[in-house]
Amino acid sequence: MSWRDYAPFKEFWLSDEAPLPDIVVQAIVALVLLLFIGGLVISVRRNPGLLIAGVAFIGFVVYLNSTILHSYFMRYLPPFTALFFIVAGYGLSELAGKAPRPAIALGMILALSYGFHIPFSMPLDKKVQETRPRAAPSLALRNALSDRQ
Repeated sequence: MSWRDYAPFKEFWLSDEAPLPDIVVQAIVALVLLLFIGGLVISVRRNPGLLIAGVAFIGFVVYLNSTILHSYFMRYLPPFTALFFIVAGYGLSELAGKAPRPAIALGMILALSYGFHIPFSMPLDKKVQETRPRAAPSLALRNALSDRQ
């Protein structure tokens, strides 16, 4: 498990390079991590249900770092990454209550940095899908379709 699993451009497994220098991408991840910690601290007092989401994410990170998993099991990463960003969003919303203008700017920067890769990633994903061989339909499906004809 690495910081790259939560970084814009780097979380997409097919991309090797990002159009931003690594230091900028690391700063974005550090910023989201600070918002996560802030959301976690605030949730202790105001929203204990959100604390469960934060603890679940932390437990998942500990689990991933204490075991050796095949990359196939990284499919479990997105739900826990969502929990990470929900708690970070809670931290951002708390910041917005105290300092609205910086929080709006910060939210826009994060939204753009994490959404900017989509025009680059989707054509790459399409190319991979077009070059992979298609799986043969299952026998049951093939029989069901042949019975109709």
